[in-house]
Formats: sequence, structure tokens, C-alpha cells
Amino acid sequence: MKLFDCNASFGKPMIKPLRYAETARDLLKEMDFYGIDEAVVFHSRQREDSPVVGNKILFEEIIEVMKAKNIHAFRAFPSEHKYLMTKTALGSLYELMVKKAGSEKILFGTDLP
Repeated sequence: MKLFDCNASFGKPMIKPLRYAETARDLLKEMDFYGIDEAVVFHSRQREDSPVVGNKILFEEIIEVMKAKNIHAFRAFPSEHKYLMTKTALGSLYELMVKKAGSEKILFGTDLP
């Protein structure tokens, strides 16, 4: 059976849980340990800080992993931070996702609780 985590995160959160993955590589190790095959991932700073700061950190930390692991999705918080999922807001991350999808018709999900 393949396991899919639809709410995974990495990065040092403001309020530290009992266990967390500080880097993307740490998260991949945790996923391997628990037998999780795939995940939609966000960086804790995306939610707790600002989309500008969080998206930049996320992009810097996962760009190589995204290319190597054939990643096609990511999680964002547009309603919490009051922005649109546009090229202007997402910058390089948007360009990468469009390239992977093959067109600008990307289905972006809404915020999860």
C-alpha cells in the first residue's frame, strides 16, 4: 500500500511540536522511516511568517529535490495571507510548476484547516 501525506511540513515552527523536520532532507528521512511515499509539503515559515519569506525559503530548500523527485504540487496559504496564486505572487515557484504541468492551467487547492 502506498501512503500519501496531504499535510506535511518542515522548518522550525514558532511553537515547536514534539517532533518536526527542520529541513527538506530531514522530512524525506522521516517519510522514509514511516513508509510515506508522497506528500504535499509546506515550510512552517509560509504559514507563520509571510508568503514572501516562506515561499522564498521553501523554493530555496526544495528546488533540487523538486527536480530530482519529480514534484508536481505544493501547499500554500493564500487566504490566511491575503494573496492570489499568481505569477506575481509566487515568482520562480510558479514558473517551475507551470513548466512541470505543461501549461498555465494549474489546479491550485484552497487552504486546508
